[in-house]
Amino acid sequence: MEHVFNLSLKLRVVPQLWKTSCVVPVPKTPHAKDPSSFRAVALTSHLMKTLERLVLGHLRSAVGTYLDPLQFAYRHGIGVDDAVIFLLHRALSHLEKPGSTVRIMIFDSSAFNTIQPVPCILQGGGDPHCSQLVLSQYEIQFGQYRGQTFKWLLSHDVGYAVSLLASHQKERESGDTSSSPLMANKDALTSYSKLFPEVMSAVEGRRATEGSKSVRSQDKKLVGFGPHGAMTYASMYEATGKEVETYVQWLRKKKCIPGSNLHALKTYILGRDQEKNQHPSQQPQCPPSDTADEPSQETQREFTHTHIHTRTHTVVTTL
Repeated sequence: MEHVFNLSLKLRVVPQLWKTSCVVPVPKTPHAKDPSSFRAVALTSHLMKTLERLVLGHLRSAVGTYLDPLQFAYRHGIGVDDAVIFLLHRALSHLEKPGSTVRIMIFDSSAFNTIQPVPCILQGGGDPHCSQLVLSQYEIQFGQYRGQTFKWLLSHDVGYAVSLLASHQKERESGDTSSSPLMANKDALTSYSKLFPEVMSAVEGRRATEGSKSVRSQDKKLVGFGPHGAMTYASMYEATGKEVETYVQWLRKKKCIPGSNLHALKTYILGRDQEKNQHPSQQPQCPPSDTADEPSQETQREFTHTHIHTRTHTVVTTL
């Protein structure tokens, strides 16, 4: 393919087949009648998309310095939030001057997605009460695939979807409770992706791999709760006592509240497991097992009480 692409650029000729697109009209409103009520979605060949990405990398380095600094659309890492922040800053700064006024005119006829998933499903003969079908027709509202449906994304670029979902999970777990349209769109994509265990398994693997890069920086962090609160993360993971080993085994399978101390400890343990998996000669003495014994009832009660207290304190402190 490298030879074909270079030959195309050298001859300044793009094969007609590469430029051929399948245009699919998608209704913007439930009762679309005239042509303006439809959005034309062009499906181009994978070869052309690949060539576009390769050329884009060279174009960005050549024209990057000439881009308008106030261009917020179609730029990586910049979006609507940046435009709103800039607008409000300019307006409020001007209003601080005595006797000043501000008039804002916004042309938003094409600013928002108006395609309704349900009419699309009905048009295709599907069940509008099926949440999976409805979510599959939701459109991505950001990034390089803006305007494509969730179903299209998981069918054409799973790697991008996995990276996006892993990043979004970290945002939510870090305490980001934003309900902006962008975050709501990502939440919807997460809900749709949960219908496919293979995708979510890939997300967990991606996060485990990323977490293992910095997991050893948490070695000296104190557990800080439960019957083993005085131990460090590393000493707990490397302990050979039966009680601690059983506790670690149980924690590997425990469902944790994102952002809690328990979740942080579990993430560390899974990250260390990932490191061991990359070096088979250093496998942990007690690998995860579905038949592992659970901690004693007394230990679980003490841990649960401490965990709930810690979680409540964290929330109050945050507020």
